[in-house]
Amino acid sequence: MKNYLDCQYSAFISYATDDDVLLYDWISTFAGELNLRVPARLNGANWRKVHLSGSTPVVAGALDAQLKQRIANSFAMVVVVYKKYKLSSHCLKELQYFASVFGEAALKERLYIVALSEESIEERLASADWKAIFRDFDPTWTCFYDAIDKGKALPISGDDGKTRPKAFTEIFTLLCDDLSEKINATTQKAPAAPAFVAAQPLPDVPVVTAQGPGSRNGALIYIESNIRERDEWEAIGDRIRATWNSLVGSESGATPLALSARGLPVDDLDKWPSLSDADGVVLLWGRKPPNALIAQIDKVEGKLSGRYPAPGIVAYLIPPQNRTGNKLPAWGWKVLRFNADAINKIDVDPEEADDLKSFLKKILDHSRARVFTGEQPLHGTGTSC
Repeated sequence: MKNYLDCQYSAFISYATDDDVLLYDWISTFAGELNLRVPARLNGANWRKVHLSGSTPVVAGALDAQLKQRIANSFAMVVVVYKKYKLSSHCLKELQYFASVFGEAALKERLYIVALSEESIEERLASADWKAIFRDFDPTWTCFYDAIDKGKALPISGDDGKTRPKAFTEIFTLLCDDLSEKINATTQKAPAAPAFVAAQPLPDVPVVTAQGPGSRNGALIYIESNIRERDEWEAIGDRIRATWNSLVGSESGATPLALSARGLPVDDLDKWPSLSDADGVVLLWGRKPPNALIAQIDKVEGKLSGRYPAPGIVAYLIPPQNRTGNKLPAWGWKVLRFNADAINKIDVDPEEADDLKSFLKKILDHSRARVFTGEQPLHGTGTSC
């Protein structure tokens, strides 16, 4: 896939122009908000504006060369589906061309499907053409429609025409954070960890957990426990430990993994001085609404000390969450799906197993760098996985 700096556009927005008319320029306004909100999140990279497919003249038949070029020169694609989308053959061709140019990896990482009604999701999922594009996985939907009236798109502006309603802003912020995170990831190279770190055995190091002073030889992960998901944290911990052992178990002087004995009670986190001993944090997205998740992330980040705090992820539990629901990274924390049909068989979704391994490798780097140098690792901020 293309580096952002090699692209002409940040995103190609594919939509039916009749939908924009029906919704009084909702899609055009949405594009304007992206151009306004995302640039401030970029780490020094110049913003490439989004391209609206409706601004390119469309002729009957196949996509013309100009339209193909603009899709190929875009970092990401945003597909907006509403009532008229299904009637537009060009919209489908734009998505098909994006998939043919960039492949399945781009469909998973750089495609944003914005749904403005629940019906539009159902129509797409039932479409044979849609199924042909997403043969081996379920795409992630970003739902900008009313929670009660599911045929009504969330308004972008308040009654005064200036303010942004909370319901829209919460979801839009997650999308902006995810896009900017992926742009930043392609424009900056993280320094490699010191070579000597991986070669030396780990000494015992002191640690303070929720249960008081103790000692450990290895890395420590805190996994959220709460009154709604009482046992899930331990089952997820077992899965994470198994993945950890498969990654580092064969190394000389292998680094063991420790889990906080009773999970991480986020609701009582105000009573804790800090999470400075953490090498990684996992929050649960089960029955809590998105705004509660964001509040918890803010609270945890406030307890992660140092210039490069420990990395964190969000475990998106299915069920109670819907597999095709809104699963966007939240404030820089990558969200990984975990199949939770049975409490004793919770496991990361196979499609995201590599992301879990990447997270654990960051934890390993964090633990080793802290032990050997007394400093945090140099590879990043730790909250973006």
